[in-house]
Amino acid sequence: MRTWSGTEDVMKVDLGVAKRSCKHHSVKFPTLQLPSDRWIRLVRFRMAIYVPGLVWPSDQWVDFALSTDFDLEHLVRLIVKLLHICMDHEGNFDLHEVDPATSAKLSHVLCGPVADVSASFNHLQGSKVSLRQVLSLLRDHPSCEHTNKYALKQAVLLPTVIMASIYETWIQFDMSDT
Repeated sequence: MRTWSGTEDVMKVDLGVAKRSCKHHSVKFPTLQLPSDRWIRLVRFRMAIYVPGLVWPSDQWVDFALSTDFDLEHLVRLIVKLLHICMDHEGNFDLHEVDPATSAKLSHVLCGPVADVSASFNHLQGSKVSLRQVLSLLRDHPSCEHTNKYALKQAVLLPTVIMASIYETWIQFDMSDT
């Protein structure tokens, strides 16, 4: 519970990023309208994690039942549930370099120092790992000793953008398909 305020701060940044992105980009999620007063539709997406220097997209789909009471007030709880559900999903571990100037900017925006994962996890480049393994590496790897609690908070970045995109599409604007 002590780390939730930091996570919420990162999520606020994520919501700003998602809002700007949704104005200029469209996202296509496979969906199915549900015949119910409680459920709006079933939205299918792949969970993905991004921390500066690392991208992990899942190979498996998540079928998210979008309910009529879905709101951004309960976003922290929803993201934690999604991460828990996807812990055993496997995906490719993809690394990229983050230059020092970008790392400094990201550090200020994402509420803490950015881990240098590209050099430390290079042996995993392109290999299949579960979300549990990715989060464990970010928490336990010696190279992340000073950044581990920040990296775990920053891991909610992409799931928050995904959920905000779903919210903008079917709750905010009540569109049948986008």
